[in-house]
Amino acid sequence: MRTDESKNRKRTELHRHLDVSFRASTLADLVKTLGISAPFHNEEEVRTKFWVTRQMGSLSEVLSCFGIFQQVLRTPAILERVAREVIEDAAAEGGGAIELRYSPSFTSEISRISWNEALDAFRRGLEAGTRATGVKAGLICIVTRDYGVSVANETIDFAIQNKTAFLA
Repeated sequence: MRTDESKNRKRTELHRHLDVSFRASTLADLVKTLGISAPFHNEEEVRTKFWVTRQMGSLSEVLSCFGIFQQVLRTPAILERVAREVIEDAAAEGGGAIELRYSPSFTSEISRISWNEALDAFRRGLEAGTRATGVKAGLICIVTRDYGVSVANETIDFAIQNKTAFLA
């Protein structure tokens, strides 16, 4: 039997990648607006042809889908929008708190947005989403192993220098 307390309990999500957690509608809209070639043309095709919804054979097969996100993460305004929408979506899914992770090297590789500027944009979006929904968000800086040891060290230094941004 469910009690009133259990019905009102919000869930906590501990692992979502902020830099690839777009709404299908947002991804389709931005690909079209930015003129990016993609394996889909609209929101429905994003859901049916592009989202990873089946078990894949290898991590590299999964990661091959992520390139489109890098192409879309072009401006701080886009990063801010994506972060705000992730919080709004978490609220709609019954979330009360969410832990988000992102890779500065992945996020900024194509856009050349500075890591600090990207972090600031993500934080603005998370704060706006939290104000609007009450969902609490934590942010984790992660190392992308494919970029090598020197970038890993740079990422670690960045995370240490910005540790208060990552301690929500």
